Amino acid sequence: MDAGGDVGWGDLFAKAAELGESTSPTQQPKEGFAAQSSLKKNRKRKHGSQRETRDSYKMDAEFRAMLDSRMDPQPDSSLWYDGSLLADRLDSADGCSGWRKGVDNPLTTRCQQCEKPFLYHRLQFQMLLQGQSYNGSIMWPLPFFSAVRNIRCSAKIIVVLSSANKPKKSVLGRLEDLIREIIRERGNIESFSQSHMMNSNHDEVIILVDKLHILNKHIDSLRSAFKGVSSGNQSTSQTKAQTWILFPHLIRIIMACDACYYRLYYMQLIGVLPVWQRSRLDGRRSPLFLPHPQEHFKGSLHSISEIRKHTSEFWDEDIKRASFSYLSEDESSGIADGDHSLARIYQYRYWETVELFFNTGWSQSVDTRKLVEESMDAYVRHATGLSKFETPAPRLLAEWRDSCRDFMCNIFAYATLPQKTMASLQKIISQTGIRKVIDHGAGTGYIARLIHNATKDGGKNDDSSIEVEAWDMMPQPEYAQYEKKAQASTGNEYHGATPAFFHINQWESNDYLGKLIKGREKSTALLLCYPPPQSSMALDVTKAFLKAGGSILVHIGEFKGLTGNDAFEKLLLRQMTCIERFPTFNWGTDASFVSLWSLAGEKAYKDGTYPAQKVLLPCTTCSKQEATKRCRLDRTLVYCSDQCFRDGSTFRTQQLRMQMIEIDDLQFLDPRCFETL
Repeated sequence: MDAGGDVGWGDLFAKAAELGESTSPTQQPKEGFAAQSSLKKNRKRKHGSQRETRDSYKMDAEFRAMLDSRMDPQPDSSLWYDGSLLADRLDSADGCSGWRKGVDNPLTTRCQQCEKPFLYHRLQFQMLLQGQSYNGSIMWPLPFFSAVRNIRCSAKIIVVLSSANKPKKSVLGRLEDLIREIIRERGNIESFSQSHMMNSNHDEVIILVDKLHILNKHIDSLRSAFKGVSSGNQSTSQTKAQTWILFPHLIRIIMACDACYYRLYYMQLIGVLPVWQRSRLDGRRSPLFLPHPQEHFKGSLHSISEIRKHTSEFWDEDIKRASFSYLSEDESSGIADGDHSLARIYQYRYWETVELFFNTGWSQSVDTRKLVEESMDAYVRHATGLSKFETPAPRLLAEWRDSCRDFMCNIFAYATLPQKTMASLQKIISQTGIRKVIDHGAGTGYIARLIHNATKDGGKNDDSSIEVEAWDMMPQPEYAQYEKKAQASTGNEYHGATPAFFHINQWESNDYLGKLIKGREKSTALLLCYPPPQSSMALDVTKAFLKAGGSILVHIGEFKGLTGNDAFEKLLLRQMTCIERFPTFNWGTDASFVSLWSLAGEKAYKDGTYPAQKVLLPCTTCSKQEATKRCRLDRTLVYCSDQCFRDGSTFRTQQLRMQMIEIDDLQFLDPRCFETL
């Protein structure tokens, strides 16, 4: 692991961790589940076999409250529930001496002084210290997070300013202020390091230090690039062209800040960092912890309605409405009230992608179009094994997609279900007469928890409620078992030591399925969510389920792609019939959906509107025939024939545009563009 950067950053985490044991100084740190994309060998990232060492912090009420609030779409008990930590503008704009909030949640309002959102204002941890004692050795993660967050926001504001058609003098002055802010916050991080010096070789600490070195490197690259931009007397158009030089450095700074946040957040989830307390304005005390991702990334956005408004000039409204029909019920906010945490995170990350890559003009530029073509050529030459399921894209966009996707999959779930899909799934489960769902390979238990909550809330009485059981070969830790699990177990290879969202049972043998469903064979459904690729797991458990008398399967994942294997898919086509399909939110290059399968020859449910199909992967255009080709640039686009490919031209162009890809001349028979299924 690269040891670049300033000496002393490795001492940053000493007193907070207070770990009794450490790895050998010569031991190489393990990257864990947020591995760099250049090292990945499987789209379903594995955590690796590392021991998670729990420190002395107790499983107290504050820690439990923090874990429970992960499911809250709008948590209000972390760093900035009341906006009291927001200070002056990051870009030193005239006329704003500090955040002045309105009556609403600060993350959904604008400053009453400057009319700018939360994004533009400095997060200042020192405001917590008023009237309270400060133990730096324990509370260092708070100012550390504040510094990383302020660097991220400054970099994002620079991206927006750099893409604006404004005179050079007005732009460069503000850019210089923001870069100075980035350097100042980096100095704060270095100061924290020197204030709490003590060596620590804990794996997670070493990984976090490595992330800091990467951030440091990108900040230095930005400074060097800015020196070239700020010299000379160019016109406005020339200034915009020159500031584009800063774009990749800024995006990588944002990703590096996210990587630091991810590690801090994970350390808090697994108990390496404490959960603090703070006094609220109403006199009560509440848990104080780092913000959950749904709060953190919401605070990194401009208004979603404004982002969407900017796209209306370029995106066909009818196609956009069809593509995003499952995104939101609320056109003003862009987020549906009923959306669960992970669905909200997906949407925040998607609209930030639009804001950074589309609204700035990056994806439409001639240079980016050339990069798309080059990525397609390189892909055909080098794609082998599981890498053939990767998607050609400019390197910066590919890195961004991975940055958005990987950590959320590891700490929540690999599948992200829209609220409308959850409602449809709840309805059809009831219509099929299902009263029990067995989630096999449940991971963190997030999907099991969603189904449990949906069916529990939807039931009018106990007779209509649905029992959910989650099972896994390596169950994630829970409250009662967390201490023992964290200290003695290697953890789930895909989710590390992330605490479970739902009780997960230990799966020992597929033979046990018969006992689980005995007497309830026709009222029990098997759920397989993202079964591992090129593995017989999905095949084996489905065979055992059918042998035991089961007849309904819920599958969430890809077909002819990155979940399951050919033998599993052949079993479905031979013995079962697809009765429903629902969309999922697909991160980056995924191509998953929800499908329900019934044992062939049996009446699945009454009043079904979806025609039963012996089709695994229906054509995007006709929705009837089995697809024979898949688009490499967007793996959700599949076609059964050249005719359907041509008929789907308008939709395909729009869909690629919404994935930040602009290309006009795809050819159905070109192996750079399409793979044969």
